[in-house]
Amino acid sequence: MVAGALSAPARAAEPTKAEIAVARQYFDAATAAENQGRWRDAIDQLDKAIAIKETAGLRYHLGFAKENLGMLVDAMLEYRRASGLIHSDTTSVDVERFIVPKLEEMRKRVPTLRVTLPPGTTGAHLQVDGAAVKPELLGNAIPLNPGTHALVVIAPGHRPFHAQITVNEGSAITQAAELVPEVVGSASAPVAPFPAPWSPAPAEHPEPRVESPAGAAAIRREPLRNTRRGGTPEGVEHPEGRDFPGSSGSSAKTWVLIGEAAVTAAGLGIGVGYLAAARAAQTRVDESNSHIGPTTSNPCQNPPAILLVDCQNLSTALSDRRRDHRIALAGLVGAGVGASALVATLILWKTPSQRRGLFVTPMSVAGDAGLMLGFAH
Repeated sequence: MVAGALSAPARAAEPTKAEIAVARQYFDAATAAENQGRWRDAIDQLDKAIAIKETAGLRYHLGFAKENLGMLVDAMLEYRRASGLIHSDTTSVDVERFIVPKLEEMRKRVPTLRVTLPPGTTGAHLQVDGAAVKPELLGNAIPLNPGTHALVVIAPGHRPFHAQITVNEGSAITQAAELVPEVVGSASAPVAPFPAPWSPAPAEHPEPRVESPAGAAAIRREPLRNTRRGGTPEGVEHPEGRDFPGSSGSSAKTWVLIGEAAVTAAGLGIGVGYLAAARAAQTRVDESNSHIGPTTSNPCQNPPAILLVDCQNLSTALSDRRRDHRIALAGLVGAGVGASALVATLILWKTPSQRRGLFVTPMSVAGDAGLMLGFAH
């Protein structure tokens, strides 16, 4: 088969001997690339050889290289071209024994895709991997190389259909194109405007403003509407807050109570902790004294070598005990102060909502300052 790859009877525009020699070099390079598995290099060399002289043997080798790259559809086309050259008697017939079984093998291995359209669809166009497919192939089995392919079906009056299809060797896939009709001339329903934010209507007959002759601020006499719980009319700016009386005061009181409780807890924790440390230091003092032994004088003033370590431990323990006692005392005092402040705040700090009896409160109405006389019960 290799020997007959470049042999053919004479015909019109037959290449010269020099051109045949160059084509032979290309074919030899392609054969070497095939033996090494460099199929793309083999395809490049075979294309150059075929450009000089096309034979069934060269087409067969080209199909074989493309088959090994997974390009089954392309390989089948090359085998068919080789078969056509054999039937045209343009090359040695010994190539036929290789091509016939290859064509049968390709028919079984090449996957196919059939794209179907909804009934009554006309003028549809199919694209596979961005390349246009003839409309006559719609509804028929289209040979594809194994792998994933991008499909696009376009039909007048319908939205484009897009799909990703994966085909394997020997598979036969049928994909129905779901073409959704486009509604011509449809318009989105108008969106109802949002209602304007509510605002109180202005008074039809505003009450005249009364100015005090001395220029001092006076209280406008307005009817009290929707008096809130707590005695503050609506529209009156309370000095303790702009909403329900006592809301701001209650919030401040809460934060003060939280701070005082935190101080109390911290002081108590420090006091208890350092009292425990002082007891531990006292234990060390007792241990050092027991090692030194009972004596009327102070042996650690000029300690002998045998008592040097015990005297040092005793001095350290005494220093730690004094320090721990002082810190524990400070912590407990702080806890006592925090607890006293906490109790005082609970008893003495009254929010406006807790007031009882007659009171006078500064107030502001519509930009004017004045006083408000009230009675809480």
